[in-house]
Amino acid sequence: MACSDAAFTAETVDEWIDHVTDLLYPDSQLAISEAFTRIFDSEYSRCSLRLSRLSVFVIIEGIQSVIADFHETSGLVFGAISEEQIIKAMLNIHRNIEPSSFLAPPLDPSNIPALIRWHSVFIELTAPSISIYRALCNRYELPQVIGGIHAKSRNQDLDLDEWVMKPDTLRAFLHAITIIRLLENLPLSQVHTMHIPTAVFASAMVIAPICILDRNTIEVPVEYSWVNVWDSRHASAINLVELRDKMLVYIESQYCDTTMVSLLEMMNSLQVILKTVASQWGVSAQMRDIIARLAAIAHENQSSQTSRVQPY
Repeated sequence: MACSDAAFTAETVDEWIDHVTDLLYPDSQLAISEAFTRIFDSEYSRCSLRLSRLSVFVIIEGIQSVIADFHETSGLVFGAISEEQIIKAMLNIHRNIEPSSFLAPPLDPSNIPALIRWHSVFIELTAPSISIYRALCNRYELPQVIGGIHAKSRNQDLDLDEWVMKPDTLRAFLHAITIIRLLENLPLSQVHTMHIPTAVFASAMVIAPICILDRNTIEVPVEYSWVNVWDSRHASAINLVELRDKMLVYIESQYCDTTMVSLLEMMNSLQVILKTVASQWGVSAQMRDIIARLAAIAHENQSSQTSRVQPY
């Protein structure tokens, strides 16, 4: 595994050797495969690893591959990693990025790129962006090709009306709005990070269907623990609607400090981010046009609903 991040900025051979052999990073002697296995260990919190940022990125990308495999399989597969194991691994790796499980200041700016990637990968677990985009394409006139890649999915066609009612959709929503907050605080030195456009697009694929098919505003806590957000997944309920209502109660009433967020405003923020922070990436312009189209659809739906309830 990679040693201390300082080794990559060493100016002399001796300085590089000092960082490579830094005793504060004893886990740098582990093979990445062993570290990856330990991340999935249910007892990880008792023997957590001290990982450099590069090692964290490598492990997150490994988990992303596991999630892709998970979506391509159906039913129980012998030896396959379960969704619960993936969730636990993601929460474990989060401890290496931010020791606190709460989104609260002060936030180390150097950790923001890793956190953005962590949130976008977590979104892909419960809200695969390609599957959602394909479902949106089936309903609305949207480009079938993004950045030269055809928007097709091996998964079964997603039912958007059912999907927006799932409690996991609200969990993905919390990750999406957190990505926006992080991007708004991204240092200029980090704007070149290659996964920013995909993180923006993944956030839009969560926010847009909710805004179009369900609601425009949601009250969310100012701070929330990711462990609590995902632990509440085990709450028993009779059906999807009851599960979703329980999740709404959680995110709206769990903490006394809450704020109302407008989903249309968030979609506008994503367009601004693609035009500024991520403008150097060629695919950003097309993503911005797609999000603008979805925002227009949401605005039209809300306008028509408003006109129907007004007296003649």
